[in-house]
Amino acid sequence: MANTAPTETVLAVQTATLADSAVSPNPNTVGLNATVYDLLTTDVAAGLIFPNTGKEILIIRSTSAAEVIITVDCPVACDQGYTTVHDNVSHIQAGNSTPTYKVVGPFPMSRWNATYGEGTLAVTDHVKFSVDSYTGVSAMVLKTPVV
Repeated sequence: MANTAPTETVLAVQTATLADSAVSPNPNTVGLNATVYDLLTTDVAAGLIFPNTGKEILIIRSTSAAEVIITVDCPVACDQGYTTVHDNVSHIQAGNSTPTYKVVGPFPMSRWNATYGEGTLAVTDHVKFSVDSYTGVSAMVLKTPVV
């Protein structure tokens, strides 16, 4: 078996934390000082993956004038009697002059996790997603405190 790294871009998971009540008057505000990843042409071709513990959510931001289709790959066959897999497909409507967001997830590990790459360079327990366009599209993955 060859040792090959995943061809997909691996996004880092960032932790969403409750804001410090001394700083924010609302203790339930989620602090989102997160890094946003601007998608590239290569990301559209190969897809993107992120480590998943079942508490992660995917946030896609679009300023694109075109519709953006987000597909989260489901590597496991349906457990409801069907023989196919059911990918999670979401849309961000076209014509956005201001940023528009789509939140997808969380992703239960037994249904959404897979291994990418081979041998010692393989990564396990990752979720793969893709977008049909990269212009004006960015993404971030956040681990929620609870699900």
